[in-house]
Amino acid sequence: MMEWLNEEGEMTTYSFMIYSYFGIRDNAIINHALTQELIAQGMATDRYVQNVYDVDEEKANKFNMKRGLNVQWVFSRDMNQKERDMIVNLLTDGLNHLNIAHDLYGVFGYVD
Repeated sequence: MMEWLNEEGEMTTYSFMIYSYFGIRDNAIINHALTQELIAQGMATDRYVQNVYDVDEEKANKFNMKRGLNVQWVFSRDMNQKERDMIVNLLTDGLNHLNIAHDLYGVFGYVD
C-alpha cells in the first residue's frame, strides 16, 4: 500500500471490525454494491483495494479490542465528507442487511 500512496499521493481507508461470519459470498455482495454505487455517483474511475486482517486473541489482547476480522476498503484519493458518509453508510447498511456483527473502526485519510 505504501507504493500506492507514493504513486497516488493520497488515500482514504474505511476500516471495520467484523465479529461474525463474513464469507466470500458476503464480501462479494458488499463489494458489488459498493462498485455499483460508485458508478451511480459518478465515481466510476475511483480505484480501491480491500485488506482483510485476522485479529486473533493475541492481537486483540495487545490492542485492547475484540477478536474478529479487520476489513479495510482503501481508496486511491482523499475523499470529501459527502463521499466518506456515502461509503460508510453503504458499507454499514450492507453489513446490517447481511446480519453481520460489526463496528466502524474508523475512516482514515493519508495525504502525501
